[in-house]
Amino acid sequence: MDSLYPAHKKELIFGIVYLPVHVFLMPIVVSIFSKYVFVAFKLSNTGANMTLIYYGVSFVILMIFMRGFLKDSFSVLIDSGVSAITFSLVGYFQYFMLVYAMSAAFMLITKQSGINPNSAAVSEQISSNSKAMILSTVVLAPIVEETLFRGALFGLIRRKNRVAAFIVSYLFFSVYHLWAYALEGISPIFVFYLLQYLPGSYILARCYEKSGTIWSPVMLHMMINGVSVLVSLSL
Repeated sequence: MDSLYPAHKKELIFGIVYLPVHVFLMPIVVSIFSKYVFVAFKLSNTGANMTLIYYGVSFVILMIFMRGFLKDSFSVLIDSGVSAITFSLVGYFQYFMLVYAMSAAFMLITKQSGINPNSAAVSEQISSNSKAMILSTVVLAPIVEETLFRGALFGLIRRKNRVAAFIVSYLFFSVYHLWAYALEGISPIFVFYLLQYLPGSYILARCYEKSGTIWSPVMLHMMINGVSVLVSLSL
């Protein structure tokens, strides 16, 4: 994987710079300008459509400014063939086991289900507009999030300190999903919600590290979100 870094260092640095824009600024921009998009395309002003635009805009930006990294990483995926897919499949099994163990421990201690507010909000949006949310959560979000959190953040830090790369990427990844809910206050249950993202963050970063291509954790992320969507649709 290290061979990908020198040629794309500027693109990865762009990913680091764009990360806070995606997390904090882009939701504001989307909320302001999306109403014009909704009117132009006669769309409903719903959370699901807002999410679709949010990830759609970031997807286009990354495809423009990080296209070299993504293209070369895709070439690595093609060259590695079955092995990259195997890393994704094995990663999903490991992720499932870790999440199951964590959820079981949480229920044993607290007698609660432990469904975090972000997951609950996503499930609600899936119920209101499944097509938009499938495109957002199963296709766009994995590409955007893996490119930023694993490709740029984890990848660049890993060159200096491997342990720090895992820790920092996990902290940013978990806070990214829950920072808005932290405004309501930090509690023991909120800390557990943050810990819920530890298995996914670790397995996704490990998948990238082993495969050498960002598209391997993208596929894994797609599987994780895809199964979650199917569960939500079946309820």
